[in-house]
Amino acid sequence: VLAAMQRAARWWRQQLDLGVIGVTGSVGKTTTKEIVGRVLSQRYETVWSRGSYNNEIGLPLTLLGLAGSCERVVQEMGMYVRGDIKLLADIARPDVGIVTNVEPVHAERAGTIEDIALGKRELVEALPPSPEGVAVLNYDDRRVREMADHTRARVLTYGLSPEADLWAQDVEALGLGGVRATLRYGSAAVPVELSLLGWHSIYGALRGAAAGLVEGLAWDEIAAGLAA
Repeated sequence: VLAAMQRAARWWRQQLDLGVIGVTGSVGKTTTKEIVGRVLSQRYETVWSRGSYNNEIGLPLTLLGLAGSCERVVQEMGMYVRGDIKLLADIARPDVGIVTNVEPVHAERAGTIEDIALGKRELVEALPPSPEGVAVLNYDDRRVREMADHTRARVLTYGLSPEADLWAQDVEALGLGGVRATLRYGSAAVPVELSLLGWHSIYGALRGAAAGLVEGLAWDEIAAGLAA
């Protein structure tokens, strides 16, 4: 039954003219998926996976629930062992892949930190070549940054370093008021606010902004999505 559902989801995705944004990483997948979904919905009819529908059951269910009018779908992709994300990417066929970080999460099943990195790397390996495919990589995580050498897609890096393509400066945690920062990309310097708590949440804002830039949104649309 599971294999049949996966085949049906793969077929249905192929019938739809939409963009698929895959999100993986050890920590922050669900939050990133929610932020990216809110950003992209400023322009596109966007669906993002419910809760943590990020495995071999949840991902097909999300795809099978899409209507023909959907323009973008943001799909979280989790793993326990190597090969899991390769399967999910084969079903969903993402155009954009966002990697948050690599940490020793589920190490009791996934194995070493190197095994986890290889498993997460399966998302960027599955992306189509540039210019259709884009890998959005965390510059501040060495293992994620090195994934740039293993994809045919265009690479867009984000982080807190000016060496990243998209980076944040003047990050300020506002307690219950969220997080404020200035995002810089090329010559643009854009003040944004995020309603999530904690200084670390700026990484979610960076990922949401990166997805917006890749999908052609204007900065005012991106800022509105981040503040939503």
